[in-house]
Amino acid sequence: QDLSSFAYGDIPFAFLVGYVTVSTFCLALNVRNYAKYGIAMGGSDDEVSEKVEAKTAVPPTSTLESNKYRLLSAIFAIGVGLGQTTGNTWEYFDELFHWKQTESWKMWFPSMATGALVAGLLVDLKVVDKVTLLGVSTSSLTMAQFIFSMATVDASMTTTNWSFLTVPYEHIPLITTAAATGITCTVIPLLEIEWFGSKNIGGMHGIDMLGAIATQALFYNGVANVASLSTQMWLQTATAAAGVGCVLALRSQVASERARAAEETQPLVVTTTAVEE
Repeated sequence: QDLSSFAYGDIPFAFLVGYVTVSTFCLALNVRNYAKYGIAMGGSDDEVSEKVEAKTAVPPTSTLESNKYRLLSAIFAIGVGLGQTTGNTWEYFDELFHWKQTESWKMWFPSMATGALVAGLLVDLKVVDKVTLLGVSTSSLTMAQFIFSMATVDASMTTTNWSFLTVPYEHIPLITTAAATGITCTVIPLLEIEWFGSKNIGGMHGIDMLGAIATQALFYNGVANVASLSTQMWLQTATAAAGVGCVLALRSQVASERARAAEETQPLVVTTTAVEE
């Protein structure tokens, strides 16, 4: 469909170049993973097999009651749920911004994929801490939701366009929301495996997805049908801000656990005092 649109001149040549570039990069990344980890269709090599545990469908009670897992699940539900809601609500934004954009999916899906790939690369290279990445994604999501919220009450923001942009400026919060969603989709499962092991990742991530679906249903199928777009967006902004609060609480708990672990690993120093007879 993209190639036919290009043939008829509906999309620019730069999009075709970007499309081919991203597709080639994804293919090269998969080839690299197969070459590095030796994953075959019939199984995996011994090195990978030792790292993979037998999976269970339902996480243990200790995991479900863990405050860290609850925070991770809440962050995922908010980040992915609001992201999907924003993507599905674009027809209302289209009207709000005077029909300057068509086919938002051409920006949504590449932006989400790019966010996920960049997050994975940064984690792989150990450039940035995973919790820090979550802070970036939730903060960016909150900022993007705030821009959309302001546009619903300030008409001047619906006609603004900066000369250095090749697209209407409202694409910036759209792309930011999509990229933040991609980062969240990548980092949360990595933290769950790191902290709770891969044995229960299926059940944990299934619960995360249910939370994201519930968030999307709440706003897209619930609030959007009983309230104005402005009310919906301000509620989404407040919810995104709550996600930032969850990340701060998670960072605080992780820091506390690391400090406690550092104290426990310090050598015990015993001093003796000579007693005069």
